[in-house]
Amino acid sequence: MKELPFVEDIYDLETEQLQHLLEEIVQELSRGPQGAVLPKGIDNFDKFERKANKLRDCIELELEERSQVDNVISFFTEMDTGDKLLDDEKFYGV
Repeated sequence: MKELPFVEDIYDLETEQLQHLLEEIVQELSRGPQGAVLPKGIDNFDKFERKANKLRDCIELELEERSQVDNVISFFTEMDTGDKLLDDEKFYGV
């Protein structure tokens, strides 16, 4: 991992990029203080862990929100197939 992006910058990333970044963060955190490769500008694991956990939480939330938007879009684009418009189970993915 070269460097951690700012939280504000994750909203400009594509979904695949966010998923890849999340995987990298989780992988480096799992290596612990002895094995983690610290990003540029971070000098100790404790600082990295704090920043990485905050960033991970924000990425997970953003991915969840994007998933919900995709569900809404697919719900309304499938209306042409004759499905019930107000099918709560389909809408919420139950």
